[in-house]
Amino acid sequence: MSGQEDLNLRPFGPEPNALAKLSYGPNFNVPFCETESPLSKPSNWETQG
Repeated sequence: MSGQEDLNLRPFGPEPNALAKLSYGPNFNVPFCETESPLSKPSNWETQG
């Protein structure tokens, strides 16, 4: 060690591209296939009893 103390006492933050990775997550508002997803219509769960 050089004898200098570390002036950066804060914990490490997220990676610089961590937020950019989140922007590529699944978007359920955009239809990605011809069939309807049960996630897009939560009312189906209520009527199936």
